[in-house]
Amino acid sequence: MVQWLAPPSLTTPSCSPAVTPRSPKSSSLPLPFAATEADKPSSESIINRKARAVYPCEAEHSSELSFEIGAIFEDVQTSREPGWLEGTLNGKRGLIPQNYVKLL
Repeated sequence: MVQWLAPPSLTTPSCSPAVTPRSPKSSSLPLPFAATEADKPSSESIINRKARAVYPCEAEHSSELSFEIGAIFEDVQTSREPGWLEGTLNGKRGLIPQNYVKLL
């Protein structure tokens, strides 16, 4: 899983499954981007939405997706894993770090 240490730089962030991402609400660290009210998921589940990657990510586990900035995910849903979404990219379904995408 992703460890949220600092906003992503020019290097690709790690998506290591060994570390649980911090919840945006409980973290004292800033989000990787300035979220607006429209970007923040409601308390309801996210179902069948699209999302666009705002940061690149390299998967480190078979259940995660690797992607570049601008990738469009289909059928995005809330995951059981806190801080993660599930979505489909290029026909492959997997986990997406929630703070790395913007819901469309």
